[in-house]
Amino acid sequence: MTARIPAALAFVLLAFVGLTGFSLFEREDSDVAKGNEAYGKQEYPEAVSSYDKAAERLGAQPEIAYDRANAFYKQGQYPQAMEEYLKALTGSDDALKAKTYYNMGNALLQQGKLAEAIDSYKRSLKLVPGDRDAIFNLELAQRIMEEQKKKQEEQQKQEGDENQQDDQNQAQDENAQNEPQQDQQNADQQKSEEEKQNQDQQQGDERKQDQQAQKQQGEPQQQQQQQQQQQAQGRQEEQQQGQEQQAQPAQAQSVEKSEAERTLDQLRDNEKSFQMQLFMLQEGQPRKMEQDW
Repeated sequence: MTARIPAALAFVLLAFVGLTGFSLFEREDSDVAKGNEAYGKQEYPEAVSSYDKAAERLGAQPEIAYDRANAFYKQGQYPQAMEEYLKALTGSDDALKAKTYYNMGNALLQQGKLAEAIDSYKRSLKLVPGDRDAIFNLELAQRIMEEQKKKQEEQQKQEGDENQQDDQNQAQDENAQNEPQQDQQNADQQKSEEEKQNQDQQQGDERKQDQQAQKQQGEPQQQQQQQQQQQAQGRQEEQQQGQEQQAQPAQAQSVEKSEAERTLDQLRDNEKSFQMQLFMLQEGQPRKMEQDW
């Protein structure tokens, strides 16, 4: 992930390493000297031109590539500077490599390539341990990276919350759109149920009316049958009463005759009893002694 570092932190970068030239034991090339002079005057394009002339004559030299890279860096041309820094690493000693890695870290940090910048600072510290400028810039790059990571997480969380809120709003909108349709469906269903209830009630009323009509139609016939039954029963009762009335005189005569016979028999029995009692009384009385003298 690449991101430009904050402007305020860009000025905190320490100890950008500048020109190298040739070692003290070698004669300085005239084109290199012109390039260094232009670089000191901040005439960076003229410095690059002079370094190019020296490279054409002297061939690939890590010191010249390093100087050209620094001139590109000062102009803010960080990709071109990185190409020259990589060339400077080939064939250079540890001291020049340490400076090259350090400046590479600065160029990468200016481009927001924090992970690559951190790696370059660490490579420089391996060659020159304890370099305070490299340590400071390494910690700076790590702190910027942590802040960006934290900010990214907060942004992702905020986006997630916004997406969730959007989903909720969308769901609410859909519910709001569906509510009229649902209300209409409920109203149609309720209307259908009411119509069905009314239809059932109407059918029930019609059945009751039919039953009442049938009942009313059957009542005259039933009343006629009841009247006929009552008339037949009345005639039967009259016939029975007539038979009873006819049978009563004969029965009464029979009862009177038998009763009379029982009465006569009782009278006869009583008379016999009375005669017997009279006889017994007569027999039981002491006879009066007749005097024969």
